[in-house]
Amino acid sequence: KATLNSIEIKSGLSELAPGKYILEVKANKYDGFKEEIDIKLGETLRKSINLSKNTGLLTLDVKPENAIISINKENKPGNSFELVPGIYEVEIKAETFYSESITVQIEKGKTINKEIILRQKNGSLQFTIKPLIASVTLKQNGVVKYQWEGMNLFEKIPEGEYELTAK
Repeated sequence: KATLNSIEIKSGLSELAPGKYILEVKANKYDGFKEEIDIKLGETLRKSINLSKNTGLLTLDVKPENAIISINKENKPGNSFELVPGIYEVEIKAETFYSESITVQIEKGKTINKEIILRQKNGSLQFTIKPLIASVTLKQNGVVKYQWEGMNLFEKIPEGEYELTAK
């Protein structure tokens, strides 16, 4: 987007009255360009302007892989983000895990790599059954997670919903 003294123009040919103007070119994630130009009667002024990128890269290696990443409170898909220089609040959260927040400073042309491993929320399960020879199975999403006979105590069992079967 280019502006001349607050008049927005598109690339291509524009007719202007003779005089001095401030030409300003802006684009998201690019450095801006600003220059004073002098338009003369009957002359064609040609300008070719190439803006340079004004971004850095944030790459996150996150566990669990299904974690939700938000940057400045906005959920973002993927794990690699092109951002303009500045300070960002990054939050990673996943069901049954403790969320984690970090602050990162993005600099132009630089890449920041971060590895974030969320800690699993755990609970405990104390189980007693009679007769003690009974077989017990604890499944989660159809997958057997624990199997035992009789009494048992789990001090660190991942938080979540389970299906319990005793025979």
